Amino acid sequence: MLMKITQGDTYTTVTCKVYKNGTLCDLTNAYVKFYMRNKTSNNVYSIVCTVSNNVISFIWNHLTTVEPGVYIANYYIYFPSGDAISIPNERYIDIVIKEAITPLGASALILA
Repeated sequence: MLMKITQGDTYTTVTCKVYKNGTLCDLTNAYVKFYMRNKTSNNVYSIVCTVSNNVISFIWNHLTTVEPGVYIANYYIYFPSGDAISIPNERYIDIVIKEAITPLGASALILA
C-alpha cells in the first residue's frame, strides 16, 4: 500500500479495517496507534487512532507531516486482554510526504 500526502497537509482522514479469516475483527476497547518512520532520518512519528464500529481512523496533524520524505509505517493494536498485534503483517505501509510548494502556514496565491 502506498500513501501520498503533501508536507503540512492535515485534512486527509485515513481509515483501516482489520480482518481475520475474512471476518471483521472486534476492536471493542482496543487502543490503536499508527507509527511511521522516516527512512532517511529515522525520525519516528505516532498518531493515536480512533476506533468506531471496528473501523480505525486518524487525521494527519501538522507534526506528522512536517518532514518531507519516504516513510514506512504500520498500526499497533493493543487489546484489553493485553495482547497486541502490528498490521499489516506482511509488509509496511509506504508513505511519501512531498515537499510543499508554499511555506508551511502561508496562504496560497490564487491566480484567475
